[in-house]
Amino acid sequence: MLRLSDLRYRGEGNKNIVLADSNPPTKGTQSFKKSRELTVLFGQHRMTQYFGSDFIHPFKLIDVDPSILQAINDRFQSCRPVFRLDRGVDLQTTRVLAAPDATCIPANLTPYGEGSVLCVEIKPKFGAIPRGPERDPIETTIRRNAMFCIMQYHETKRRIWGRPSSYCPCDLFSGNQERMLRALFAMLEVRQNNLRVFCNSCCVLSNSVDLLDSALMDFFHPPLEECKSGGMNYNNSGDSPEVASLHAPDKSSSDSECDGGTACHSYACQLHAADEGSLRHRFLGGLLLPALLTAIPSPFTSGSISRSPKFRYECDLHPYTPSKASNEKNISFSVTSTPTLSFRDLPQSSPLGRILQAQLESSLSHQDLIGHYESVAAYFEEYDIPWDSYISGKIFVNTAEAPPCLIESLNLVEKHLVAMVARDCSIMLTFQRAKNNCPASVLTVGGECPCIPRTIINISIVDLDPKELKNLQERVKTERRMVEQFLLQREG
Repeated sequence: MLRLSDLRYRGEGNKNIVLADSNPPTKGTQSFKKSRELTVLFGQHRMTQYFGSDFIHPFKLIDVDPSILQAINDRFQSCRPVFRLDRGVDLQTTRVLAAPDATCIPANLTPYGEGSVLCVEIKPKFGAIPRGPERDPIETTIRRNAMFCIMQYHETKRRIWGRPSSYCPCDLFSGNQERMLRALFAMLEVRQNNLRVFCNSCCVLSNSVDLLDSALMDFFHPPLEECKSGGMNYNNSGDSPEVASLHAPDKSSSDSECDGGTACHSYACQLHAADEGSLRHRFLGGLLLPALLTAIPSPFTSGSISRSPKFRYECDLHPYTPSKASNEKNISFSVTSTPTLSFRDLPQSSPLGRILQAQLESSLSHQDLIGHYESVAAYFEEYDIPWDSYISGKIFVNTAEAPPCLIESLNLVEKHLVAMVARDCSIMLTFQRAKNNCPASVLTVGGECPCIPRTIINISIVDLDPKELKNLQERVKTERRMVEQFLLQREG
């Protein structure tokens, strides 16, 4: 049973308000629908086929007393962003979605970790650009630039966020370390709703909060008493004979001053330049970047994804020119790549690889899909097939009886829906320093140099609500209006 006193506001999207529940029997997160539409099985039935059960953690529906919903709506109203207040909790629902709290290390991994737990939530957006006809300036712009980047010039976005972000999804999905780091630092510089960081389940970085340096200090330089039991771990085997020197970190190793009253660990590293030793650079380049590219062992997927020629992978708004340093040497953190190539294939079983593969399921524009969707909708109405029941796997279409053209349209619509969800999902990456007894079977990053401790990681892909397809025509009009405004601003 949910208790108001146990709930904390965690965040929200277009369809859900997410609250953290600290009550042990139901500890996790609860999603309260803003609308009555409920397609809970979609993520497990459809998206698990693309992302795998490693990344989609189990969730379920739990019953709630409707009387608590109004109290929840009232209590957390002040926590919510102003631009989300036009939609509230569905007060008529009797069930909410419950899922494990992705900001925590799972119970099966807690014996092997120590110290604070950091969690990064990233909404990467669409990392490719569908090719197609360029019959007018609007089409040309759409075919050559990431829509996320175009939208940064829209008046609504500027009113909400104040200034445009230089983040480009094509950079993050490029597989090129230099471009990926450029993307991560751009997210960090102008935080919108695409980046949040939690420390011990409390938000320390968002568009309105920045306590990241303090959280990183606790993570990379824990107080001595926190490490006496197992000590810091700096290699994959967990049995390094190195003994750490104990002193406060100097300015070259941190973005912020160490509290003089607290003894901290610090390690002089010969592998990284002074600017690469900053806590933020260490975290993004040494832990977050490798985690995004980490291949999860799987008997079903291996190798790299295939980049379809039906897409572009570079955005004209963010051209890439290799830095002088990248031409001389590889970026020194733990993932190896060839920085002088603008992009390279992503590991298929990495979180970014799985997401990009799903994003590439459809190269059709929303305009191209409308005719196919209308054919499917008419067929479903004629044979009384509920769309929600179909996409959640409760009902199947008899392909032996359906017309071949309908089967083709249905396949295109399904793939487009999957691609739309993948283009708007979020990744939760949770980190905790590994103890010396952490077995090799546990997924970790770091540990190759003194700057970056061996760190347990847990990865979840969330925000898997199916998109509404009835409004495709409106989506087309909205995109064109945004591009028109973008072109006017660029010409001005």
